[in-house]
Amino acid sequence: MSRASGRRDPWMVFFASFLIVITLLAVAGDWMVPYAPDAQDIVRKLELPSADHWFGTDALGRDLLARVIQGSQLSLLIGLASTVFAMLIGTVTGALAGFFGGWVDRLLTSTTDFFSIFPSLLLAILLSLLLGRGAAGILLSIGIVAWVQHARLVRAQVIQARNFTYVESARS
Repeated sequence: MSRASGRRDPWMVFFASFLIVITLLAVAGDWMVPYAPDAQDIVRKLELPSADHWFGTDALGRDLLARVIQGSQLSLLIGLASTVFAMLIGTVTGALAGFFGGWVDRLLTSTTDFFSIFPSLLLAILLSLLLGRGAAGILLSIGIVAWVQHARLVRAQVIQARNFTYVESARS
């Protein structure tokens, strides 16, 4: 379907709605489930899904829906925070390289090239080992790996904007 016809792509609407529902469940899920994710009830272990436990329980009697919601909250937090962290590093690096040029550009571009020669997954695993286990280590390792593409894009945009006539007029 063409965009000019004004019709929406049904798959796009479906997946966007699905992502919105998942995000709302992650954010508001604590109020929906009356069980704590770590609360154990050995008597109710390995129950099938029911009205009390929508996803059932695990081998220790913990509610699986509460645990899925807790995991989705952590995943969303790490995803958003590492994206913001990567964009911050990439924007600052790319803007400095594009604005100053010369030796600053060469230094920052070489640093960007150094980070881009390593496979991203391998570098993220190595950094998470060095930075420690937990949410902070994962957040930092993903952010450090993901800033390279953003830095290159920002650098190119700053160099392009630096050559606009209104910028040259302001300089003179």
